[in-house]
Formats: sequence, C-alpha cells, structure tokens
Amino acid sequence: MENFAEDVARLCIEKYNFLKKTESYYKDVHRTGAKCVKGEGAQDPHLPGANYHIVGPLRTKPGRGDPTSSLSCSDKIAKWLILGLQGSLLSLLIPPIKLESITIGGDSPFSLDAMERGLYKRFNNKLVRVNIFQTKTVFMHKKGQQRSYPCPISIIWCAVRNSALEIAVAGRKQGITKKRKGNNLLITRRMLLQSFLQIFDKYQNYYSEIRHPKKITYYDWKQWSIIYQNEWKQLKRESFHNWPCKPMHLQNFAL
Repeated sequence: MENFAEDVARLCIEKYNFLKKTESYYKDVHRTGAKCVKGEGAQDPHLPGANYHIVGPLRTKPGRGDPTSSLSCSDKIAKWLILGLQGSLLSLLIPPIKLESITIGGDSPFSLDAMERGLYKRFNNKLVRVNIFQTKTVFMHKKGQQRSYPCPISIIWCAVRNSALEIAVAGRKQGITKKRKGNNLLITRRMLLQSFLQIFDKYQNYYSEIRHPKKITYYDWKQWSIIYQNEWKQLKRESFHNWPCKPMHLQNFAL
C-alpha cells in the first residue's frame, strides 16, 4: 500500500506540473515584438507560452524595418504621465498638458492589470496614476485577419495649414523622394522647431527671460526648458535608468 500511495502521489505531482505547463502555454500573452532595451539587466527568455516575455523593462518599438531607438508606447505614455504631453519645446510656452484618462477601443485585447503595470505600477509610487477604460465601440480600422501585411502608408492628422491631414509613405511625405530636399512632414524635428520659433518670435515679449542668438540648435532650444529637463533627468535616475538618448546628429541642427 505504501508503494501504491507513493505512486499515486508522484502521478498527482506529474499531473499538476503538466497542467501548470499547459496553462502557461495556452495562457499566453499578446506578444508585442518590442525588444528589451540593451541596457536593461533582464531580457526576454523566449520560452513557450506566457514565459516568452518578462514584464517591467523598457522596450524599443518593434517595427518591421530598420531597428529603431524609439521607446514603446507604454514607456512613452508612462513618461507623459509625469512630464506632460507637451515636450520640452512647448514647456517654454505653456504649462504641462497631463493625461487624466486612457480609453481602449472595444473588441481589442485588454487587461487592466497589464495596463496599470505597464504605465505606472512597474515603477516607483511617484508616477502618476491615470484612469483606464475600455469602450464598447469598435474602431473600424483596427488590426484584423484581413490585414496580412503592414502598410508603409500612414495618415497624420494635423489640422493646420488648411489641411486636416498629411500622408506619409515609408517615413517621408507622399510624393517626395530621398534626393529631393524640403517639404518635410509637419511632425519632423525641423518643422516642429520652425513652428515653435514662429510662435516664440510672435510672442517673445511674454518670454523676455529667454534670450537666444539668431542661430541656435534644436538641441540647445530644448535645453532652455530647464524645469522640464531637470524633471526628466530626475525621472531617468529614479525609474527610466536605461532610457536611450537620441543621436546628437539628429538634434544638432539650426534653421
């Protein structure tokens, strides 16, 4: 009887381990394809099922082309919760624009625990919490089975210059080739700096504490936003330790 009891116990343990393994395999997470930042201590183990990813580290956007240094959406939103949506340039002109809530479209994979963890719970308690909801309304252009391949065309909604949108193809304005310069997308650093300077020069009497030479680089303009930059440095020390810096050659230009 003792041998029988031992055999039954061993069988139960094996069955339990099998069920846990099966549960882990089928209780899979929706893989983002985003890669852990190289500086992060922990990396994805790429094991079967839900053990493919680890949670917590900073990630770069997945993309399907050349590797990018842009951080994932959840990392960027976590940053915006503290610093605001306006960025460093607009911080010179307006107070921070803070998110109060985030709404996810209906019929999309949704986990409140995962959202909260990705946006603030994985960091320290100083990060601002935000209300997270999911609507019953389904976004008609959401990803589906009919979209087998990624499209290189994107629509940029910006109600400026008598136009409600711009069309970008493979990262460039539609109809503009690599050899042809100018006609940049309105969301490029150069055009954002140009728009900023037009506004700044128009209302410079309101910002008399900022004195600048005629030719100042995009990078130096961002450094003028001292409060924003100090908060960002502190946030990186406390939570975003391995947030990569953009290459200087992409920022060291003047108009």
